[in-house]
Amino acid sequence: MKAQGKYLFRLFWEGLLHSYSQIFFSLDKVFAVVLLLCSFIDPFVGISAIVAGIIAIVIAFFLGFDHKNIREGMYSFNSVMVGMVMAVYYDMNMPFMLLLVLMSVFTLFFTLAINAQLKVYGLPIMSIPFLFGVWTVHLVGREFAGLHLTERGIYTINELWSYGGERLVNFYDMMENLPIPDIIDVYLRSLGAIFFQFNILAGLVIMVGLIRFSRIAFLLSLVGFFSGYLFFGFMQGQFSHLHYSYIGFNFILSAIALGGFFIIPSRGSFVLVALASPIIAILIAAIGNLFTVVQLPIYSLPYNVLVLITLYVLKLRLAPKGLTPIVEQSYSPEVNLYRFLNQKERYANDTYFHIYLPFYGEWTISQGHDGEVTHKGDWKEAFDFVIQDEENHTYKSTGSRLEDFYGFGRPLTAPQMGWVVSVENDVDDNQIGEVNLHQNWGNTVVVKHGEGIYTKLSHLKKGSVKVAVGDYIKKGQVLASLGNSGRSPEPHIHFQMQATPYIGSKTLNYPLAYYMEKTADGQKFHAFDYPQEGQTISNVQVNPLLKKALGLIPGMHLYLQGDGERVEWEVFTDAYNYTYIYCHQTEAVAYFVNNETLFYFTKFIGNHNSLLFQFYTGLYKVMLGFYQNLKITDCFPVDAIYSGFLKGMLDMVSPFYPVVKADYELSYSEMDGGIEPEWVKLNSELKVKALGSTRLQKNFRIEISKDGFSKFAISRNGKEKVYTCEVR
Repeated sequence: MKAQGKYLFRLFWEGLLHSYSQIFFSLDKVFAVVLLLCSFIDPFVGISAIVAGIIAIVIAFFLGFDHKNIREGMYSFNSVMVGMVMAVYYDMNMPFMLLLVLMSVFTLFFTLAINAQLKVYGLPIMSIPFLFGVWTVHLVGREFAGLHLTERGIYTINELWSYGGERLVNFYDMMENLPIPDIIDVYLRSLGAIFFQFNILAGLVIMVGLIRFSRIAFLLSLVGFFSGYLFFGFMQGQFSHLHYSYIGFNFILSAIALGGFFIIPSRGSFVLVALASPIIAILIAAIGNLFTVVQLPIYSLPYNVLVLITLYVLKLRLAPKGLTPIVEQSYSPEVNLYRFLNQKERYANDTYFHIYLPFYGEWTISQGHDGEVTHKGDWKEAFDFVIQDEENHTYKSTGSRLEDFYGFGRPLTAPQMGWVVSVENDVDDNQIGEVNLHQNWGNTVVVKHGEGIYTKLSHLKKGSVKVAVGDYIKKGQVLASLGNSGRSPEPHIHFQMQATPYIGSKTLNYPLAYYMEKTADGQKFHAFDYPQEGQTISNVQVNPLLKKALGLIPGMHLYLQGDGERVEWEVFTDAYNYTYIYCHQTEAVAYFVNNETLFYFTKFIGNHNSLLFQFYTGLYKVMLGFYQNLKITDCFPVDAIYSGFLKGMLDMVSPFYPVVKADYELSYSEMDGGIEPEWVKLNSELKVKALGSTRLQKNFRIEISKDGFSKFAISRNGKEKVYTCEVR
C-alpha cells in the first residue's frame, strides 16, 4: 500500500512538472521547476496553471490512460497553458474556477482525440488542443457575465508596491530599462510570453533554464528568432505584430522543434530553421490580419501550422536525404544528436535478420560476389564455399572420388531460424568433373526468415535433406549434407540470400551477421560484412566462460566491492523487453544486448561517476568467443565523456563539426590453457581524441572465472582501482 502511494505521488508530481517542461520539448526536472516558478511571477497565472494541470492529470489517470504519457506531461501541458491564459484575462472567482475545471477537462479530451488522429500520420499533437481551448474561452467570455476581465497588469507599479514595496518597484524598473538592443529585449520578452509573462525578468529566467537544459536548443532559439525578426525588418513589416503579446515566441518554438527535437540537429536543420522563420513571419502577418476579423489572438497557430506541414512533407520523401527525422525520442537535442552519430557509425550495416554461415568449422570462399565463373548478372550476390588443406587443396589422395573431397558429406546448418519453403532432394550427385546443366541447382533447401528475406543452400547430397516444406527450423539446426548435385563439377556449397521463395530466385545483396576470418596474424572479427573470394572464414566459436559471465538474465544480482565501495546491481527487463542493469545505490541504469555472439551496451542513464558507468565503459562491446590477441573495436558516445563547460562547448559545435571522437578497444589477453579453461582475462581501453590529439584515456582489466566475473579494474593517470565481483 505504501509503495502504491509512493508510485502515485511520483506519477502525479512528475506529470505536473513535465506539463511545464514539455512546452519546450523537455523532460528535464530542473528546467521544469524553473518554468513552474517562472509562471508565479504573476501568482494568479501560476495558481491557475497548476490547478489546470492537476485536473488533467487526475482525470487522465482515473480514465485509465497510459501512465507513461501522464508522467511525461503529454496529456496535461495543453491544459496548463489554457489555465495560464484564463488567469491573464480574467479575475479569479467562482465562475472562473468552474470554467477552469471544465476547460481543463475539455482540453484533455481534445488532446486525446486529436492525438489519436495525428498518430495515424506519425505527427505530434503540438499545442493544437491549447489553441482550441483558449479560443473557446475567449468566445464564451463574451457571453458569460460571471467572468470579469481583470485589471491586473494595467496598474503594474501599484501591484508591485503592494507585493514588495519600493524595493520591488525599483527592481522592476531596473529590469524594464536594461540598456540592451531592441532585438534582445523582444527576444527575452518573447521567451517570457511562452508562459504569458510579458517581462524581461521572466525571459531571463527562462533563458538561463533553457541554456542549462540544452545548449543546442538555446542556439536554435537565437537563430530562429533573429532570422524571423530580421526578415520583418527587411520587409518593413509592422513590428507591432511582434510587440503585441510578443508573438515572436513562434520563431523560438518552431526553431527548437524543427532544429533539434523532431529532426536530428545538423547544419541542415539549422538552415531549415533559418528558412522557416521568415515563413513564420509571413504566417504571423497573414493569420494575424485574418483573426483580427473575429477578434481572436493567433497565439501559437503559426508555429503549429509550419511544424506540422514540414514534418508531414518530410514523411513524403522517397529517398530521405539531409534532414533526418528522430525515431526514438530522448527529449534532448544533444542526446538525439549524439545517439544518432553513435548509432550511425556503430550500426552502419546492421540488419534486422541476422544471417550466419551455414556450416561448422573453417571454409574457404572459392567464388564470391561477381565471381568469374557463374556468379553473374541476377545471380552475382552469392558465395561458393569449399574446405581446403594447408596446401590449398580441396581433396586428399587423387581427388578422383567424391569421398576424397574434404567437404563432401559434411553437415550444413540453418543460417537463422525460419520456415522451409522449398526442397529438392532427389537429384543424383555428379561424379568428379561432370555437371548437370538440366537441374542447375541440384538438391536445394530454401528457408524463409522474414518477409523478403530467404536463404538458399544448393548442390546438396542426394537424399540427405532432413527437413520438409513447412518445417520450422532453429538457427544451427542440421538441414542436409554437402553433395555434388546440379551444376557442380566438384563438391562445394552454393549459398545465397534472395527476396523470393523459389529455387531459381535472383540473389539479394545482404551482409553476413558475424564471422571470423583466418589471417596470417591469427583471426579477424567481421560484423555485417561481405566475405571476399579467397578468405577462409568460420562462425564465432563461443567461449563457455564468456557466455556464462555475460549471460545476465533478469533477477540476477552482481555485487562489486573495492576502494571502500560496495554496490549491488540487479538485472531487469522493461515493458519493451529491453534488458538492463540497475544500481541500487545510485539508481543508474545500463541497457545491454546479448545476441549469443556479442554482448554490448546500448544506453546508459544516470551518474557518470558511478561504478556502473565504468563497467558500462569497460565492457562496452565483447565478442563471446576467445581468440588470443584479437581486438574488438567500437565507437563510444562522446556525450558520456565531458561535463560542465567543456560539454557545453561540445554541444554548441557538434551539430556542425564533430571535434571529438571516442574509440573503444577490447583485447583478448589470456586464457587458462587446460582442456576445460577455468579463467579468462580481457583488457579494454577508451581513447578520446579532440582535434586530432588524445585527451583522455582509461584502461580496464576484466577477469572471468567459472563462477562469472571475478575482478574488474579501472586505471587512469597511473592509478588503478580493483573491485572483486560476486554473482548470485
